[in-house]
Amino acid sequence: MADVAAPLVALVVDDELPVLDEVCECVRRDGRVGAVLAAASSVDALRILMDQPMIDLVFLDIKMPSVDGLQLARFIAELRHAPKIIFVTAHASHVGDAFDLHAVDYVLKPMHEERISQAISRALASREADDVRGRVVRSLQAIGGVQRLAKQEEIERSSPKVFISYSRGDFDTAHELYVRLSTDGVACWFDQDLLMPGQNWRNEITRAIRRCAFFLVCLSEQSIAGPGYRHVELEYAVQVAMEQPEDSIFIVPARIEPCELPGRLKHLHAVNLYESDGYDRILRVLRKS
Repeated sequence: MADVAAPLVALVVDDELPVLDEVCECVRRDGRVGAVLAAASSVDALRILMDQPMIDLVFLDIKMPSVDGLQLARFIAELRHAPKIIFVTAHASHVGDAFDLHAVDYVLKPMHEERISQAISRALASREADDVRGRVVRSLQAIGGVQRLAKQEEIERSSPKVFISYSRGDFDTAHELYVRLSTDGVACWFDQDLLMPGQNWRNEITRAIRRCAFFLVCLSEQSIAGPGYRHVELEYAVQVAMEQPEDSIFIVPARIEPCELPGRLKHLHAVNLYESDGYDRILRVLRKS
């Protein structure tokens, strides 16, 4: 998002051209807006959003052919730098849906310039709140990272190390698991936190798998079916597991969503992390050694 003092960039989406022009003109007259882009359909809006990642505000109608405004809003909400959404529509029945999608305002047609200005003010206030919240979260994350590293060093000598294997598409879930386990006193090897710049990551991964007491593999439909180095990690872990005593536990399959186990793991009992007791069951296993 742009700096608060910088002129805003707005996108107006409406399939009725006279209304589109009217809304654009209202938005353009607000001194806080430096540029206004127009789209006569959701498809046009998607193209603009892909080409112009620094859009701050989207004024969005609801009833549009093909992809309606609510569907487009769901897409916008997933963008890395999601603009603030303001619905401008003649249909009052979708207010609940709009605010479920975190829209900052819902302007009913026929709209007035003063009402559009008010909506822009709300969008700016929401953005400022996001900035403050983001700074707080980043500070807490930094503090938490230092605390976790200190705790990791403290327990390194006495606790088993757990190698966490995951698909890049499952990073958020795997990292959350890593943080929880570290906080609960289980020393984990997690590539994004422990690999150092310049290290030969393949060698480090191989060394870590052999050194760890457990190989915890996070499984999802995407991780099983998609390509990636995690398949190499799993193949090596299977080889290491064959060197362990027959009744020992080394590979711990952890489903993060309902999915079938890959063939190499079908003989092992899996834990379902998405179930309420899934994490506690994993913790009990990892604390045994």
